[in-house]
Amino acid sequence: MEGFGYNGLMLPEIPSPVTSLGPLSIPTFTLFIALAVFFYLAVSVTLNRNRILPAVIFETAVFVLPLAIVGARLGHVGLHWSYFSEHTAEIFPLRQGGLNWHGALFGGGVGLLLGSRVPRWRAYLPDHSLVAISLTFPPFTFAVWRACRFALCAYGNELDTLLGRPAWLADWSADIYTRILPRYNTSSMGSLLAVVMFMVGFILYRRKVKPGLLLYTQIMLLSAGMWIIGHFRGDPLPILVGQRADQWLDWLIFAIAALALLRDTMRLRRAADLEQELEESACQISTSS
Repeated sequence: MEGFGYNGLMLPEIPSPVTSLGPLSIPTFTLFIALAVFFYLAVSVTLNRNRILPAVIFETAVFVLPLAIVGARLGHVGLHWSYFSEHTAEIFPLRQGGLNWHGALFGGGVGLLLGSRVPRWRAYLPDHSLVAISLTFPPFTFAVWRACRFALCAYGNELDTLLGRPAWLADWSADIYTRILPRYNTSSMGSLLAVVMFMVGFILYRRKVKPGLLLYTQIMLLSAGMWIIGHFRGDPLPILVGQRADQWLDWLIFAIAALALLRDTMRLRRAADLEQELEESACQISTSS
């Protein structure tokens, strides 16, 4: 779509929702999600190439990822039920965006729980998969936020002017009605959040942090980042006690992850103390004998 004028200015074009790959035309939102899934599979195979058969990793992905996507879509529909109750035909198509990360986390968690009951997968679940999921949270976050730039979802609040604001914070962008106006650049904010998550996750992984602690840290970072970005978003959602409905979910997920992180940290500390006591007892026994 060509750019058009606004108060004498030539505005940028609205990004095309479709990407052409030779003879194929693929919805850009779907393409970004597919690239993130490919990255997850590549990371999983690379991390476990000497321990787990690639077939097992692909089997778990085929089982877990669809549940995560279904959960993400249902979460989005639930938060926007006032709209989808009158447009039921739009509940299932994903080409225009509309995924909720809280629902994705819940759906993926259910998939992991069910998958842990399959004997063939128990060597992979849960530790190896938790590491792979933790390291691919940032690429998924980056992919979804960049995809929203094309699908015109999760756009920023309108601004009076862009003067004095850097491009990563604000620029000309469109809403779901294709109105190009000065807005907060939520897509770049989300991409920056993904970069921070990747850096923190990579450092923790290199330090060989326990898989659960790595996952909880990434979830807390994502929750906090999404809560902050929520203050700059312009797409409509119900407001509850001064905050968007999804921001309350951000708080809930952050609290759950923080409690889980605290629980596992205390368990590891108790285990280390017990191991130290056993070593001291063994030294005393060997000395007395």
